[in-house]
Amino acid sequence: MIRRNHRIGIHGFPGILPVAIRLATVVVASALISATAGAGLFDFNADCNDPDEQSARIVELKSLYTKLIEPIEGVPPAEAEYIRKEREESLRPPGNPPRFRLVYAHRFYQAVQVHDSFDTVMGHLEAAESAASLPDKVGALVDALEAAGTLAERVSDYIDADSARTDPILTADATGSLSFRMSSARGFTALTAKCFLRAIAR
Repeated sequence: MIRRNHRIGIHGFPGILPVAIRLATVVVASALISATAGAGLFDFNADCNDPDEQSARIVELKSLYTKLIEPIEGVPPAEAEYIRKEREESLRPPGNPPRFRLVYAHRFYQAVQVHDSFDTVMGHLEAAESAASLPDKVGALVDALEAAGTLAERVSDYIDADSARTDPILTADATGSLSFRMSSARGFTALTAKCFLRAIAR
């Protein structure tokens, strides 16, 4: 379960000031995809005060992230559990570098990191979907956006590791598509949070 700290806000909206500040640090990503964005999430004329519009945007975001990781290989549950356990144990203070290097070299290590990061993003999006108030939805979306930054790093690591294999899983086209989808998903998440913030400010 993802736990979110209560944030103190202003003007009767808990968390809005800290959320706005955090959003400002990552919202630049939205500008990078403005030329390629379609209607849907990029529709600035949409009414983000409308609960149906809010729900539709979050559902679309969940779909974007789900499609994003489709090219990433699945990991057998037993292997995933082993990797998580070994990683945790190897990083436990004071740390065990040889043990960590061993698990890091595991074929599925990078894939597990991608899937785990994806689960974190989806957890925040589900929190946004179920939040009762618009300020809480914004807070969960910013959490998702921050988690998407980690997901982007994990995807990049996976691409690097896969390209070093004798028989890569990803084709050149799949690699390019994966990178673009990651940038788009992050940008659309930022745009959705901005739309919700504008709705609160009205």
